[in-house]
Order: sequence, then C-alpha cells, then structure tokens
Amino acid sequence: MRRSTADLLSALTRDDSTRILATLIRLAGDITLAEDALQDAMVKALSTWDSTGIPDSPRAWVIVTARRCAVDEIRREARRTDKEASAMALLDDGDDPPESVV
Repeated sequence: MRRSTADLLSALTRDDSTRILATLIRLAGDITLAEDALQDAMVKALSTWDSTGIPDSPRAWVIVTARRCAVDEIRREARRTDKEASAMALLDDGDDPPESVV
C-alpha cells in the first residue's frame, strides 16, 4: 500500500523533525531561520511530491530544500541594507516623503 504525501510528511515530522531541525540550526547558525526554512521545505514537499512523486530519501530532500530556503533568506537579508540605503538616498534629495492615503 502506497503512503500518501500527507501521511509521509506527518510521520517525517513526528519521527525526524528534531534531527532535521538540529541539522539546519548547525548549517544556518540561527534557530528561527532554521525553523522557518523547515516549514517552507515541508510546504514545498506537500505541493511537489503530489505531482512528482515521493523521493527515495524524503528526509534528505527536506534537508536540502530547507537549506536552500535558508540560503535564499540570508541572501535576501544581505541585500536588504543596500536597498534600504538606496531608498533613503532618494528621499534625501530634498523630496518630501509621500503622504499616507487615508
């Protein structure tokens, strides 16, 4: 009998989530980032595995996907400072900030 994706993810969460999270914390260096990345990977697994099938090693798939999510978030945050500085420079040109619409 073939297990459904939801059943497999439920079992994976129950049995392996602590070990997966520990691995992600070690890789990312941040607990919150690791937790968010794990959640994102589980959501991606739920949508992806229904169409492509369950991979041979679901635990490894989740770890790799979560790691990629964490790296993407780190990169986004690194670029954020530059983008905020550029936005503030536009306002420093003497323009008044836009008034909020009520």
